[in-house]
Amino acid sequence: MQTRPGTGYFGLLQLGEARRVQHLSGGSIEPTGAAQRCDEKNPFAFVADCERLQRALTAAEVQMMIDTVPTVISDSKAAEAYQRLIRRLYLSGLRVGESQSLSWDNKSLILADLSGKYPMLRFHGSLQKNGKTETVPMAPDFADWLKETPKRKRTGMVMTVPFSAD
Repeated sequence: MQTRPGTGYFGLLQLGEARRVQHLSGGSIEPTGAAQRCDEKNPFAFVADCERLQRALTAAEVQMMIDTVPTVISDSKAAEAYQRLIRRLYLSGLRVGESQSLSWDNKSLILADLSGKYPMLRFHGSLQKNGKTETVPMAPDFADWLKETPKRKRTGMVMTVPFSAD
């Protein structure tokens, strides 16, 4: 299966791999392009560049988005919820709609499976265009975030989105 770099969960797996290489090599991954051209009036302007360049957001770009949220949303609880959402989406590589279907125990949705040696995401066939259930490796940073949830609380939906589509 081919995907464009930086899209969906595969793009973030590529980014997770880049982080692992960075850690092992002792090197650094420098923000490039759009992150260096931050627009004071629109701090999210670089996102359009990412779509055009077909690359994943860098950690610095995501942190810039997270840091900007309180300047856009005045309600502190809502701002914190959006900051958590951005971080979770970045770590997981899931789309917003996919993140709403991520479950600890419902096998007819997207299942977060931490039981094996390698954490996996299982996409139920009903959610796939081809109708086939697919198992893909989970981004390491997202797996670490999920493992912070105590086992007794690993039921129901994993993530909630702080807004509704009303």
